Amino acid sequence: MKVYTVQINYKSGISMQAECKSFSAKRDTYSWEPYGHRGPLILGIDDIESVWQISVREVESEKDAA
Repeated sequence: MKVYTVQINYKSGISMQAECKSFSAKRDTYSWEPYGHRGPLILGIDDIESVWQISVREVESEKDAA
């Protein structure tokens, strides 16, 4: 299974990274499937400046979550 690390940059200057099994950003719509315990529960969509894919890694199972 692939796990994506994304960085969400907010207009306030705050950034956060999240690990997801999938993440989609299209216009003003965001969807994701969190992986492990590092993922957003709610996004302040109006406050997002940009979203970057930082890395992709292969894991064998959900048990590999940090």
